[in-house]
Amino acid sequence: MLSVKGGVPFKLRVLSFNIRHGLGTDRRVDLHRIAKIIKQSDADIIGLNEVDKTFSKRSQFLDQTSWLAEKLQMEYVFAPALSIQSRKVERREYGNALFSRFPIKNSTSHIVRLQPFLCEPRSIIDATIQINQTLVKTLITHVSLHPLLRKKQIKKILEHSTDELPTLLMGDLNCRPHSRDYRKIAKYYHNTCEKRIIKELCTFPSRKPKFQLDYIFVNDKLDVIYSDVITTYKEASDHLPITSLVKIKNETSITL
Repeated sequence: MLSVKGGVPFKLRVLSFNIRHGLGTDRRVDLHRIAKIIKQSDADIIGLNEVDKTFSKRSQFLDQTSWLAEKLQMEYVFAPALSIQSRKVERREYGNALFSRFPIKNSTSHIVRLQPFLCEPRSIIDATIQINQTLVKTLITHVSLHPLLRKKQIKKILEHSTDELPTLLMGDLNCRPHSRDYRKIAKYYHNTCEKRIIKELCTFPSRKPKFQLDYIFVNDKLDVIYSDVITTYKEASDHLPITSLVKIKNETSITL
């Protein structure tokens, strides 16, 4: 949980998790496990990928974001990558979600797609969170495997990045550390895991993780204290969640 010293926040716990709509490696859809993992992490800001909103029978047409927000008692934003008209429900949607202990002052969703429709579109949550009197920008996305779309998506992420606010970028980026796409992002952001002795924090596949695909990045206005993967309830998804403890630098001056 956030620590405060003299009215200035200095420690913030962040979590990123691809939940695969709650479908575990045991083939059970169980959001209770996802909620338990998040609660036990004590995270202040959470970014989730592959979240359903009344999407289909696979998740019982549940609005997973609002269900989790109620369990976690947090503010939230949902950004669909897919939004399909339906006769059974208002819309069938699937995408990314943001949860926060602190007020989400504003948010927007950027949709990135190829024309004609060659692959699944992607969404980017672009939100500003108020922590005491400091504003923190948060970007959450799930990067495509399609080479043309991922190039367009990374360009969009960097276009909406800023040096003015402390900024978090998190999600399933579908690339290995030091790959070409990783290096594009690392020109502007710091990987919260880069100072660890081990080569990388492996997040996929969850039962026997071999690769890091899930990341938390920060800009120069945040210092990294600690990062790790959460290995409890490995069966909850095909990815493991990654968590970081970060510090908002004292020289940060953008406030309300």
